[in-house]
Amino acid sequence: MPRRPIDRFLIATVLWLAPAFTVWYLLASVLLMPIAGWVQVVLTQGFGYAIVAVEQQGTMVDIVTRFVMAAPTTGAAPPNAQGQLVFSINALKYAYGLPLLVALTLAAPTAIGEKLYRVVMGSLLLLPVPVWGITCEALKVLVFQMGPGVAGQMGTT
Repeated sequence: MPRRPIDRFLIATVLWLAPAFTVWYLLASVLLMPIAGWVQVVLTQGFGYAIVAVEQQGTMVDIVTRFVMAAPTTGAAPPNAQGQLVFSINALKYAYGLPLLVALTLAAPTAIGEKLYRVVMGSLLLLPVPVWGITCEALKVLVFQMGPGVAGQMGTT
């Protein structure tokens, strides 16, 4: 066993990473609920002219827009059908800070009560990070990936 405290901390952190990520992945749909809720508030209040709702489907966040698009011709849709533009974002790629925080906290040589306090406070401090990421990706998709028709309707061209 290493004698230096930093070595013990690094080894313990590496050992805690796998269980932390496993639990995080298994509980992801529950852990992402507050993130999806805050994304809903930010997008519908700040960009209400473009976003109608944000809906969580497991680990995916569906962005429901106000834009009506022609339905794809290769499908079961009748000719000249239109539908509301909805796209999905994988929220997990923005929320991986929580299992990292848990692994680092559990590896620290402190009492369990202190660890619990640090995990709760740290997760609250990390909450804006995935909200920011999902919000920015939603706006990026709308402006740059949905074509000039949507960008024109948003007034960003």
